[in-house]
Amino acid sequence: HSGFWWNTQKKTGLCYKCGFTFGGLKNFRRYLKEEPPASSGLGNPIVHQERPEMVPASESQEALDYLLSRRVGGDLADSIGIMWNGREICVPIVCPLQDGQRVEYVRRSPQGKGWMGDRIDKKSHWFGPRRMPWKLVLVEGVFDLISPGYWNYGAALLGANLTDTIERHLIQTYEATGKPEEIVVWFDPDITGIKKGAAVADRLRAWHPKVNRLHGWLFDYRDPGDYGKSEAVLLHREAFYQGSPMPCKWLIR
Repeated sequence: HSGFWWNTQKKTGLCYKCGFTFGGLKNFRRYLKEEPPASSGLGNPIVHQERPEMVPASESQEALDYLLSRRVGGDLADSIGIMWNGREICVPIVCPLQDGQRVEYVRRSPQGKGWMGDRIDKKSHWFGPRRMPWKLVLVEGVFDLISPGYWNYGAALLGANLTDTIERHLIQTYEATGKPEEIVVWFDPDITGIKKGAAVADRLRAWHPKVNRLHGWLFDYRDPGDYGKSEAVLLHREAFYQGSPMPCKWLIR
């Protein structure tokens, strides 16, 4: 049964070839129509969990519909390397200190929140381009980066913290190449995002001369991932290029 996946915790199975799903070992045996799995000697059957096969997300209508709802088209998804394992969106993350040579994946279902990864130290990884841009926009989440059109100009920290590994990479790159010339911290507009964004900005200012914070328009409570590309560009232009006062959603004390 090529493309078969079995969840050992929930005792549920899925055959990608025929699309049949079922729960429980009894139905599993009935589906296979063969002898029960070998016993471990402890009364529990040995079931080997197979890793779901991944295909480009643009080849799955379910995955593509979800990506389009987040303002991510199929061509962009393919260029980034976004995949689909039959149940979840899988996006590539890299450890920048390893020059992005080894790619890992974090995943989430279209209905879920948060990104999961098997045996991945997310503190040493980020989601972003492998070459440092001249202007770097730091955000929290995956769609905070790609929905506003910042894939080639920023990185998602996969959370609201700047880890020692990521900061070390930024410092080493800046000292060696002068990149990035400017860093923009654009976190979510909730209390946590505001406070941690300020902490990250202060940490970066200890060694970088040009660090700015951005929160969005006044009284606008959307996350960065809710902005379209043209609106995000306008927001940055108003905040930086025209010398306007920094837009801010929350009063910071």
